[in-house]
Amino acid sequence: MGFLDRAISRGISRGVSNAIGDAVQQAIAPKVERVANKMSDEIDKAAASAAEEREAQQKQRASTGMFANLQKSAENYATEMSKNIKICPNCGESSPKEKDFCPHCGTKLPDKTAADGYVCTACGLQNTVGTKFCSGCGEKLPAAVEEEENARLADEKVLGEDWDTYLAPYPKWQNGGSGFDIEQIGEDNGHPMYEFRATGVGRNDLLDYKELLKQNGFARPPGWSSDEELYKVIDGVSYSVNSTEPFPCEPGHLQLCFHVREFKPPEQKKAGGLFGGLFK
Repeated sequence: MGFLDRAISRGISRGVSNAIGDAVQQAIAPKVERVANKMSDEIDKAAASAAEEREAQQKQRASTGMFANLQKSAENYATEMSKNIKICPNCGESSPKEKDFCPHCGTKLPDKTAADGYVCTACGLQNTVGTKFCSGCGEKLPAAVEEEENARLADEKVLGEDWDTYLAPYPKWQNGGSGFDIEQIGEDNGHPMYEFRATGVGRNDLLDYKELLKQNGFARPPGWSSDEELYKVIDGVSYSVNSTEPFPCEPGHLQLCFHVREFKPPEQKKAGGLFGGLFK
């Protein structure tokens, strides 16, 4: 497999994945890969047979336009295929449009196909799957509206039901952002450890949450000189929140670790030295 072969295949994979999601991508991937490999083989042969380096460079530059055409062809093919596919709202698997229930999990399938969400409600134009706004009139497409609403409902669930289930002893995050997620990342002596993640937040949002923790009785562990960890003891159990500044991951992405431990009071230093035993 040549360099151009690998580059084109990777590009097509990313483009299709971003446009139509994993379920439809898996269905069309074999055909797209065959087309990509054939195209890249032709480009490789043309470059190898060039008599001069200059001609080879010209052919390689020409491959950029060929790749763009291949990308567009893949997206058009995906759109046409999506007219015959329904996506399960529960498991995300694809099924033929004739099906009423998902053969993978039994969930009732939507009436519309995957492509229907990209038909403009204002002008009726069928847009390429994966686009957010109509290329004919600029109207936001139904699939984009549904995606935003599903994301909003998912965030509400995390800060509502999920937080109450897993992080009830801690004050809720109320500093904006989106893409919320709570995941158990391990255990500490039989107690669960959770991680809360959010996107679209800044350092000041993190500092505001730490102030909220302090207002609710959380404090630095003994001997600590920073707010990297704050904890609170409830009925003999220590509930702590750990974070680092700046963010431990990419900017705008927050990670907070919540630990639950049996509380162990800090040991008191004993008097020592030559006269330590005289003043018990």
